[in-house]
Amino acid sequence: MAFISVQADKAEYYTKIESKQEQTELAQGLPGVGDSSKSNKREAETVARLVHTLCQLHSRSGIPFSPCKQIGIIVPFRAQIAMIRKALAERHIPDTADITIDTVERYQGSQRDIIIFSTTVGRPYQLSILSEPVMTDGREIDRKLNVALTRARKQFFMTGNETLLRNCTAYREFLDFLSKEQILRL
Repeated sequence: MAFISVQADKAEYYTKIESKQEQTELAQGLPGVGDSSKSNKREAETVARLVHTLCQLHSRSGIPFSPCKQIGIIVPFRAQIAMIRKALAERHIPDTADITIDTVERYQGSQRDIIIFSTTVGRPYQLSILSEPVMTDGREIDRKLNVALTRARKQFFMTGNETLLRNCTAYREFLDFLSKEQILRL
């Protein structure tokens, strides 16, 4: 299990800046501007880089590997699917055009050896869309995070804005559960 923190996006700044005018002025100079509110270019590029690295590692080790059969990518928003497909295509990684990339809801029932969960969120209000806590046996469980975690047979990677995700109880608990070695900050 690993978390890749994609910090240098608008989300951190939106939580600290008060006026909409200040937000707009600041956003004009930040990476990722032009993303829709339901896609995150920097995260898409991080996912593509991770897929590329996984393919290289398997190739170097001589272990048979079929990315489209062994890697699955889960996202909360359909717009992020296209963004990740574009990032993968730009890297010209063999056998990745058919990797299953889908939303949490549509991924239920499927499994892969390696799951990459791109949380995508870049604004505080999106946390309520990303996180759907339900009470189970007297404990709050985040349904979407649970589905993403349980789709991985061998390895699970999650990308996202750590600062923003820590504002959500389930994601904060998940990140606190990980050791320092399991969190990579870009």
